[in-house]
Amino acid sequence: MKKFVTTMSKARNKVIGAVTAFNLGLMSASVNAIDKVTVQSPSATSNPFDKMGNMIGLLLTVTRYVGIALMIWGVYEFVMGITAEGQAEKKTKGIIWVFAGLLMALAKWILGPNVLGVLA
Repeated sequence: MKKFVTTMSKARNKVIGAVTAFNLGLMSASVNAIDKVTVQSPSATSNPFDKMGNMIGLLLTVTRYVGIALMIWGVYEFVMGITAEGQAEKKTKGIIWVFAGLLMALAKWILGPNVLGVLA
């Protein structure tokens, strides 16, 4: 039993390391995207609707990446629930995380151009 617990701890540490690396990459991409949105170039438009559309697009992009991270976490929780006997709660939480991540990843498509007319 101790060997199984040690193996599970190593697997969990690998997943946590991968999620940490993913989060660092996401933060770097977000800072890069914010720079592109907020820095004004001489040819930049001063139309407030374009600026709002850019910010909404940035927020939806960040939401998509967070949703993908939640889906990965949900799959991890589900797999951990399967490997741990009698842990139906982990399987249920994993499924909920996957669906929550899917909703976040597809937020732009779900809302559509009717709600997000600024992005059209």
